Amino acid sequence: MAESSRVRDLLAQFSREHKVPLIRLGELLGSKSDTVAGKTMFANKYLKKGADFSLKQVRAIAKLMGVTVEWLLFGDESLELVTSTVGRVPLLGAVSAATREWSDEQVEDWIEYPLQGKSRGVFALRVKGQCMEPRLLDGDIVYVRQSHEGRQLPNGTVVVARIGGEEATLKKYYARSESKIELIPENLEYPPIVVDDTETLEIVGTVIGRTTVV
Repeated sequence: MAESSRVRDLLAQFSREHKVPLIRLGELLGSKSDTVAGKTMFANKYLKKGADFSLKQVRAIAKLMGVTVEWLLFGDESLELVTSTVGRVPLLGAVSAATREWSDEQVEDWIEYPLQGKSRGVFALRVKGQCMEPRLLDGDIVYVRQSHEGRQLPNGTVVVARIGGEEATLKKYYARSESKIELIPENLEYPPIVVDDTETLEIVGTVIGRTTVV
């Protein structure tokens, strides 16, 4: 699988940050050994020797990390346009106005939800500005799944974040340490936002898809 190097790097990072032992990873990846050494060797076959992951293994890794298979394999590529409609979600206006809790008065419109999966907890926002170009364009509609307190986010996740009660912003999330977060734009002409006090950071939600408005 061509994307195995990305999966390997993310799994190694997740394992370090969450202190997942190699024996647990060996079991997760399908080791048949009954010994600690055997399970550890099986895990290292993928983490250190570069063996390719099967789709079954990728699904197990995604479940462990709490992410989608699409994100694990392709990252931001999973935000590409899809066209099947499965319901309607509220459009709450521009990204800057996003909040975790909203009222009916904030809903501009109800729009089609063009992604597979449940639409509960999903809302839509309008991209404003160029900081996420070329991935997300000014005027695009992004679909955001409401964030839950305490959930660990993989680095590179596109999020809607609010810092210290200010206007919300659309950026890529990177945890540099327990107390330092960087919110990085896609467009390198814009500077990253460094958050040294994580108590002031609110993750409103994670972006799960987008529609380009022509």
